[in-house]
Amino acid sequence: SYSKGDHKQCENMVELVIQHAAIDDLKLKGYRILIDCLCSQGRLKEAIETGVQVLNENGEHIPLKPSHSGLAYELIRTKFLLSGLTDRYILSLGRLQDPKRKAVMNIIGSLLAATGFSGS
Repeated sequence: SYSKGDHKQCENMVELVIQHAAIDDLKLKGYRILIDCLCSQGRLKEAIETGVQVLNENGEHIPLKPSHSGLAYELIRTKFLLSGLTDRYILSLGRLQDPKRKAVMNIIGSLLAATGFSGS
């Protein structure tokens, strides 16, 4: 229904998945589809709010409105964590195997697209 442009049906189907999925990564996949559906309708703020809420509920604490100092801190922290690691080492780590982590990363990717379109 999403690919056909039937957004209301897509949202209803995703809500069913989210309510009834017994496995977290399936719920997260449903949320990613919902976020993409909201983006395709131009409902970017709602997509971002939904994504941030879902990420926060799944251990990725992202503020909805980060401060400049918070962003600077995270940038410095990330640089520190990556310092000393070579490209070769990072590439040798292999692909992410955890389905829940993969689903979280896909939501982050959808949010990046939404924030890029919204100018947030």
